[in-house]
Amino acid sequence: MTFAEKFETIKKDLTGRKSEDLADGIAVQVTLSDEDVGGTFYIAKKDGTFAVEPYDYVDNTAIVDTAAAVLDSVLAGKTSAADAIADGSLAVQGNADDVVAVLSLAKPATKKAPAKKTAAKKAPAKKAAAKKAPAKKAPAKKAAAKKAPAKKAPAKKAPAKKAPAKKTAPKKTTSK
Repeated sequence: MTFAEKFETIKKDLTGRKSEDLADGIAVQVTLSDEDVGGTFYIAKKDGTFAVEPYDYVDNTAIVDTAAAVLDSVLAGKTSAADAIADGSLAVQGNADDVVAVLSLAKPATKKAPAKKTAAKKAPAKKAAAKKAPAKKAPAKKAAAKKAPAKKAPAKKAPAKKAPAKKTAPKKTTSK
């Protein structure tokens, strides 16, 4: 792996973290001392902007010298930045609190966890829909049963009206 490739993975990791709580004015220059991925980059928050770029930072608040594996371990949360500073695997010149603050930025919530919860919620929703479908069919049958007696009632009234009309017509013809 080259420094450029390693830097891109580190930059992607750090820029995805929550930097809102990081104090303004922090600038940490990091030098990776590995033979194959050696190089320098900086992590800074100036004027409310968080940046990770592959350059030296002259006006820094701290300089870190470490191996890429140690930095990976700290960023992954396997080793705390304070412990790495204490055992010397993360050499710091300047403000060690700034280094701890930058390397301990919280990772955003993983996207995998909500996907699992969403899938679990979809299954009960389908079951609820299946239960609602039979419930809708039952009221439809009751409505059909109510309509049938209503049709029978008007049918009885219609013949009753026709019968008196026939009786009055013959009476008029006999009186002439």
